[in-house]
Amino acid sequence: MKWGTLQHSSPSGWSFRSTAIIFSIGTITVVGGLNHYLDNVDGKSVALNELVSSDGAVVWDEELSSFTVGQTNVEPRINLYSREKQKTNEFSYLLNGKYKNMKGYFAIPDDVVRTASHETITISFIADGTEIYSLVVSANSGENHPDSFQTPLKGVNELTIKVITDGSNLMTNIVMWDITLTEPNTGQKCINSIKSIF
Repeated sequence: MKWGTLQHSSPSGWSFRSTAIIFSIGTITVVGGLNHYLDNVDGKSVALNELVSSDGAVVWDEELSSFTVGQTNVEPRINLYSREKQKTNEFSYLLNGKYKNMKGYFAIPDDVVRTASHETITISFIADGTEIYSLVVSANSGENHPDSFQTPLKGVNELTIKVITDGSNLMTNIVMWDITLTEPNTGQKCINSIKSIF
């Protein structure tokens, strides 16, 4: 009678496979974390009012005065584009390609809606001479509420913001607040630097 031979896996084989599995899991985790960082983590944020206007005149409300929009009380925390300016206002900033996007909030205050009689206000964002984003707001009490905006700025050297009011009122009626520009994070900056070489 022949007896079968029981085969034993060598300890070194198990060790190798375990190490390979752990290494694979670790690699997936690191790559996933890196991709999340590159895609979703922002760099430093800078308030728009901290930049010096390169052209035109812009006035910021230093008091960060509160106001109501659609009966909702709004209290700006970072900056507030002053309501005390001319009907058409245009101002520019030199960004030198440092920022990847800009975001903030805008609305027409309730006290303006009650007197403006459906006037239309347009805000245009112009990057290096080309309009890249625009907001059109009507002084209509039924549509009045705070709203947000975000526009990409990657590679933009000069940003111009133009506010136009269509109506008899000599002053613009819209407010913008908590406007910030976001830089790329360190990883994005490194990738952009490498791309600029090739």
